[in-house]
Amino acid sequence: MTRIISWLGTSVALTVTIVLAACSPAATPSPTAAPVKPAAVASPVAAASPASSPDAAAASPVASPAAASSAPAAAAAPKPVSKLADFPTKPIEIIVPFGPGGGFDAQARQLGAMMQKILGQAVVVKNIPGAGGRVGAREFQRAPADGYTLHYGSDTSLVQGLFVEPAEGFDVDSWIWVVGIRKLPGTIMVGKDGPFKTIQDLIAAGQAGQRIRMPHNGTTGGYFVNNVVLAEALGIRNAAHVGGFQGTADILPSIIRGDTEVVTFIAPQGAMQFVQGGDIRVLASLEPQRISTLPDVPTARELNLPNIADLETIGTTTSGFAVPPGTPADRVKLLEEATLAAIADPEFQAWGVQTGMIPTELAAMSGAQYGADKKKEYALWRKYEEAAKKAAQ
Repeated sequence: MTRIISWLGTSVALTVTIVLAACSPAATPSPTAAPVKPAAVASPVAAASPASSPDAAAASPVASPAAASSAPAAAAAPKPVSKLADFPTKPIEIIVPFGPGGGFDAQARQLGAMMQKILGQAVVVKNIPGAGGRVGAREFQRAPADGYTLHYGSDTSLVQGLFVEPAEGFDVDSWIWVVGIRKLPGTIMVGKDGPFKTIQDLIAAGQAGQRIRMPHNGTTGGYFVNNVVLAEALGIRNAAHVGGFQGTADILPSIIRGDTEVVTFIAPQGAMQFVQGGDIRVLASLEPQRISTLPDVPTARELNLPNIADLETIGTTTSGFAVPPGTPADRVKLLEEATLAAIADPEFQAWGVQTGMIPTELAAMSGAQYGADKKKEYALWRKYEEAAKKAAQ
């Protein structure tokens, strides 16, 4: 309230940032006015082209950044997939609440291609962008509870947005989680020429009452609430939340120029070209262990930052498939088994290597466990509801 990839070379520059920004809830525009519902785009799944709970273990630096280019950890052999006489008998839709070309879209298409082989029915991606994922969430909530509609997007940003604007048409707490798929780590970033060279500089300035400018993409967007939580967790007394940004593509340049000063960024991959070029400095990672693509960046645990558990929850944005409330349990189970088998498919694993996924990013998890983790995550985010409401005024 959302994570690492060694994405492409610097030659892709800002274009890649724009594409990968959709991968993160913090990178999705969040207009303040109720949007006009855009036309949904449904398209058959094809093999996607490359796009883009904290544990209890003590932090330990990664052995080598080379891990980022290795194959994802071998998945356990999936159990046989159940067979149902009456399901599926028609195509299955995956609602992605962002436009085509982003990370969620690419992953949904590749998983759908694998699931088609398992289920014997077409799996199509339906892009429904708008309002930071809210338009897609509303359409998903209205879908029949028959197993033919899945949601794959950023539920974390939806929950964050509820702190300052009512849901109006969706209830994330009622969703049935089918399976956990992926997690992305977060970081605390500043510009190379900014006033903060270390996290201690930032904390000292914040606790002394210095005005610290923090960019965001709307009060219902992920960046806003992340920055609120960061300010509360580190004791930054005079955070200036600077709006008017669309997402990663213009937030990062603002940090580099010095127009703003610090941002809690959900996932580092969209900024890697700036980090590698020296324009962005990463003060800390918000994972229990160092990120393999940022091996020199210390963790919040190593730095002994206050409110570490909360910061690590910010830093672990997880995503997975959901179905509408009331979906029959046997169909949910079949979809869970099919998705887990798709993730374990060698073709999907190879695609993960091709797109730069590191082993820890694929976090396949049963629906029951994932749902339990989501309840804990939402409860922690809601600790900061009053602070978010106050900051949004």
